[in-house]
Amino acid sequence: MKKLTQILLIFSVFFVTCKPFYAQTIDGVQAEQNRLKKQQDEALKELQSQNYTYNSILAKMNELIEEEKNLNTQKAQIQTDITNKEAEIKQTEEEKAKLVDQAGSVLAFYQEVDGSNPMLEQIFNNEGVGSKSYENAMISNQIVDSGMDYIDQAIQIGIKLNQEKTELENKKAELSTKETEVNNAIEKQKALKETEFAKKMQAQKAYDDAASQKKASDALAKKMQEAGCKPGEVYGVSCGITIQSAGTFLRPTTKGEVTAEFNDPTYAALIGRSHVAIDIANGGAATSNIPIYAVAPGQVIVSGYEPVRGSGEHVQIVHIVNGETIVSSYSHMQRGSRRVSEGQMVDANTQLGIMGATGNVTGPHLHLAISKGAYGYNGGQFVDPRRYIQFPPKGVKFNSR
Repeated sequence: MKKLTQILLIFSVFFVTCKPFYAQTIDGVQAEQNRLKKQQDEALKELQSQNYTYNSILAKMNELIEEEKNLNTQKAQIQTDITNKEAEIKQTEEEKAKLVDQAGSVLAFYQEVDGSNPMLEQIFNNEGVGSKSYENAMISNQIVDSGMDYIDQAIQIGIKLNQEKTELENKKAELSTKETEVNNAIEKQKALKETEFAKKMQAQKAYDDAASQKKASDALAKKMQEAGCKPGEVYGVSCGITIQSAGTFLRPTTKGEVTAEFNDPTYAALIGRSHVAIDIANGGAATSNIPIYAVAPGQVIVSGYEPVRGSGEHVQIVHIVNGETIVSSYSHMQRGSRRVSEGQMVDANTQLGIMGATGNVTGPHLHLAISKGAYGYNGGQFVDPRRYIQFPPKGVKFNSR
């Protein structure tokens, strides 16, 4: 799919992949409109389908969120129940221990001490079976019954304690189940976000991209129609010319010096081919702060990184001079410093980027090329930039445009 910037190209150029992109004609743009309209319609259908699915997914997501809230509420209640049950068990254990101590204290009275029992001796020894002995015996029975009652209560409390411990284990198991249910609800939410929501966003982006490109294509077609472009005519070159450049261009930098001439023999021997441009540098680290400007009014036809010919960060601009097509190109700019985009109209005060050393270079400089008819490597003819731009002799510094 051609990008918006490709749609706006007005002349044949080489870009990153070195594939030629050709200028737009009115019939080519109309064909592009039809293709983009079809693409936009297909993207809209997909978006509508995803919106329907999205609404149902959104409802499901809300259900899962509500389920998570309810489960966390239940989980908190279970945790409270566990805390209360642990307190009950502690209280029951203390009560049981107290009853066991009481029973032990009562029944210890009847344990033999050195082979004798003081109470039995008091009841039965030397008194016979009289009223006093009977009364003491009854008291003794009551004491024994009291001790056994403590034991019975302790047994019942022990049964209660086991029940409470069982309930506690059940509560802990219930808590573990709720934690699993909460985690499952969270995982379901995550899965929905990562799948269905992502599909919806992708569909929305596809539609927005198609709509944006269709809008740009429509705007370009309108401009071409208003300019009276006929089939086969190239907008911005053979029709719709809006910017005229003077015969003399400005220098691309406010300061620097020419370090290599057009067809410089020394440079040609170094690179093994003709030097089809003028190199401008400022010397040292200061080079990195030098802005690069358009040499004249025109339209940007290339703005990107060009690795094939080693141009690095690279911009091309088409100019019309007395009806003649001139292309200026600017290479090796600092990475990320480009400030213009393809299709943009510029004037001689428009900054394109900053002098740098990207691509195949030995140091920071600007490689400025001027071509006639088209870009030199695209069927045009490279010419000496000095034909259009006034530079001092090589090695002589300048401080103005």
